[in-house]
Amino acid sequence: MSGNDGLPLFHGDDKMYPEWLRAFKAYCKIKKCKQALTLDEDMPESDNTAIPETEVGKRQQAAKDRNDLAMALLTQALRGDTLSVYIDGSETLEWPDGLA
Repeated sequence: MSGNDGLPLFHGDDKMYPEWLRAFKAYCKIKKCKQALTLDEDMPESDNTAIPETEVGKRQQAAKDRNDLAMALLTQALRGDTLSVYIDGSETLEWPDGLA
C-alpha cells in the first residue's frame, strides 16, 4: 500500500516487510536520499557539528539533508504505534531527530 504521493506505507506485517523495504529504497532513490539509509561517510559527528564552508562542509550538509528527508519519509511510512518505536529508537543525543 502507498500514500497519495507514492510513498510506500508499512503497517507491521512481517510478511510484507521485504516488499515494503524494496519499494521504500526505490522511493528514497527517486527522492535522492537513499544514501542516508546506509552508512554515509559524509555525515558529521552530530546534528550540532559546525559545518565549514568548504567542499567537505558541502558534502556534510548534503548528508544531513539526505538524512533529514529519509527520517521524515520513514516517520510517514511507518504506520501504527508499535512501529513508532523504531523512529524513537533512532533518536540519540547526537541526532535528536534520528538517523535513518
